[in-house]
Amino acid sequence: MQKDNIIRLKHLLEAAREALFFSENKTKSDLYSDRMLALSYKRFP
Repeated sequence: MQKDNIIRLKHLLEAAREALFFSENKTKSDLYSDRMLALSYKRFP
């Protein structure tokens, strides 16, 4: 695998872990009512 692909995959993995961390103990309604939470997901590549 090319080095660029490995770096990209590491970034995706990091973003996915952050999304899981931010969504802990959150509900779907939290996503609609918490603008900061919603915007944090838009950062996900």
